[in-house]
Amino acid sequence: MRSLDAARDKARAVRPDGAGRPGDLLGRTREWIEGEGYDLSFETATFLQGGAALLSPDEDALYLNESLRDDPAALLVVLAHERGHLELHERVRRPSGPVDPVAGSAYLGDGAAATARYHRHSREEAEATAFATEYVCPSDEAFDRWASGERVDSLTAAYGVSAGVVRAQLGQALFDRTVGARDGTSDEGPASDDESQRDDDGAQKAAAEHVGTPALVRAGPGTGKTATLLRRIAHLLGPLGADPESVLVLTFSNDAAEEVRARVAARFDPDVARRLEVQTFHGFGWSVLRSYGGLVGLTDEARILDEAGVEEVVRDLIGRPEFGPLFELPEAERSVRRAAEAITRVKDRVGPDDLPVTPDTVAEALAAWPPGDDEVDDYARSEAFLDLFRAYEAEKLRRQRVDFADLIALPERVLREHPDGVRDEKYRKKHRWVLVDEYQDVSRTVARLLQQLCGPGNPLWAVGDDHQAIYRFRGAAPDNVLDFRSDFPGGVVYDLGTNYRACPELVAEVCRLAALLDDPALEDDVEDGRWRPRPNETPTAFDATPVRIAEAESAAGELAGVVGQVGEWLDAGAPAEDIAVLARTNAEVRDIVLALAEAGVTAAASALVTA
Repeated sequence: MRSLDAARDKARAVRPDGAGRPGDLLGRTREWIEGEGYDLSFETATFLQGGAALLSPDEDALYLNESLRDDPAALLVVLAHERGHLELHERVRRPSGPVDPVAGSAYLGDGAAATARYHRHSREEAEATAFATEYVCPSDEAFDRWASGERVDSLTAAYGVSAGVVRAQLGQALFDRTVGARDGTSDEGPASDDESQRDDDGAQKAAAEHVGTPALVRAGPGTGKTATLLRRIAHLLGPLGADPESVLVLTFSNDAAEEVRARVAARFDPDVARRLEVQTFHGFGWSVLRSYGGLVGLTDEARILDEAGVEEVVRDLIGRPEFGPLFELPEAERSVRRAAEAITRVKDRVGPDDLPVTPDTVAEALAAWPPGDDEVDDYARSEAFLDLFRAYEAEKLRRQRVDFADLIALPERVLREHPDGVRDEKYRKKHRWVLVDEYQDVSRTVARLLQQLCGPGNPLWAVGDDHQAIYRFRGAAPDNVLDFRSDFPGGVVYDLGTNYRACPELVAEVCRLAALLDDPALEDDVEDGRWRPRPNETPTAFDATPVRIAEAESAAGELAGVVGQVGEWLDAGAPAEDIAVLARTNAEVRDIVLALAEAGVTAAASALVTA
C-alpha cells in the first residue's frame, strides 16, 4: 500500500491552495492539464472503447467521454485521475476506465484485487485513483469536518464529488488514524539499522556485484537480505549503468513487493524507482497473460478468481452425479471447500516431468495405479476428482477466469511454447536483470517459470533461506534453494553470516534451532555458528532469558499469558510499534487483538482495529 500512500502525499502537495468552491478546483485542474500542453476533447464511448478518458501524448490530447460534459463531479475526478498519471507516471498511453474510489484505498490491499494491482498498468491506475480521490477530497480535512458534525451530503456539495468518493475518503482517514498515519518512516526492522555498518560486509558486496552466471544468496534471518538486494540494484544502476526498465524484481507476497518498492524509492531518485519494475510472481504472470493470454485461450475479458471464486466454480459443478464420491450432502459446503483446496494444492505442484500439474498429469498417474482390494474406494474418489478437475478447468476457461495457480502455470507455458517471438524477444531481452526475493517461498512451478524467463543473457540472481520458508501450504518448495545449481547450471551460491537484527542470545538460539531442524538426532544443547551477531553495538534482550516456551492449560490462559507478556514489555519501555504477536489462525489473531483491547492496549491486524 506504500505506493498508494506516496500518490496521496503527492496529491496533497500539488493541490492548489485555497481551491475553494468545487468549480474553482475543476477549472484550475483543467487549466493545469492544458498548461502541460494537452487539448481536452469530448468523444463518444465507442471512440474511447467504453472508457472514461484517454491521455494521448503523441497527439497532445486528453479525450474525455462525452457523458462527462454534464456531470462536473465525475469530470473533476477523471481530470484529477489524469493529472495523477501526469504527475506520477511516464507511461500513460492507455484507455482509462471509470474511476472507482475504492480501487485506490486501503480496502483492496489483499486477495485477487491486490494481485491484479501488481500488474504494472493496474498498479498505476490504482495510484492515479489514490491521487485523484485525495486531490478532490483530502481525507484528513474531510474527516475533521465530518467529526465536527457535517453530514456526508454537505461534504459532497462542499467538495463537488459523489457521496462514494466522500465515504471512501472518510474510511481512508479512519484507517490511517487507527492503523498508523503516514509519517515517512520505514517500518522494516533491518532498514532502521545504520547501513554504514554494513559497508565492510564482504559477503554482501561480493553477492551484490556478481555478474555473468546465476547466483543465489543464502541469507539467514537478519543478515541483510533486503540490504543486499538494494546493494545489487545500486550496483546495476550505478557502476554497470543498467537501464532501470531492464531491471525486474520479483517476490512472493504483495507486502514484500511493497517493501522493496518503498525502500527503492527511498534510496534512489523517484523517477528511477518508478521505472524499475517490482512485481509479485503472480502479478508478473498476470501481466504476461494480459499481453499473450490469447496463446492459451484467454481474451481481454479474462479476470482473476480468488479463493471464494474457485469455490463458486466448484460449487456449480460438484452436484453432478459423476462427482458423487466427492460430495457429502449433510456437509455440502465442506465438500466444496475440500475439493477446491485439493484442486489448488495439485495445481501449485509439478508432475514427474517437472511441469505444472494438469488433468492429463493426474490421468497418467491414475493409469499407472492398479488399485488393490482395499483401495477401491480411494480409486473411485480419485477418478471423480480427475473428472471434477477437468470440468473445473473447462468451466473456468468458458467463463474466462484464471485462478492463482494459473498466474504461474499459464505464463510458464506461454514462454515455453513460444521461445522465439515471445520468451526471447519480449521478456529475456527486456528483463536483462532478474532479481528474486524470498526464493525459499517459491513453488516448483515458479522455479519452472524462472527457468523460462532467465537464460544465458539474463541469468537469475536470487536471495533466500530454506529455513525461512513459510508458504509450504501454497506449494512452496524450500528445496529450490538446495537444488539451485541443478536448476540453473553454472550457478554460484553466496552465504551471508552476520545477523544485524538480533541480540547475541537470540542469534545463538536460532543457530541451535536451525541445526536441530537439519538433524533432529543432535543433542538439544548443540552449538552451531552458522550465523554470528553484529560485532559492535548489538542490543541486548530485556532479560537473561530472551527465548522462552510458555504452556497454558486453556485458550483463556494462553490469551492471559500473551497480554501479560506484552504488558511486561511495554512497562520495560519497549515501543508499542516494536511488539508483534503471531498466531496460527485468523480467529486466534482476532481473540488476541480483542484481549489486548480489554487490557487497554491498542492493537491492529488485517481488517481489525481496536482503539
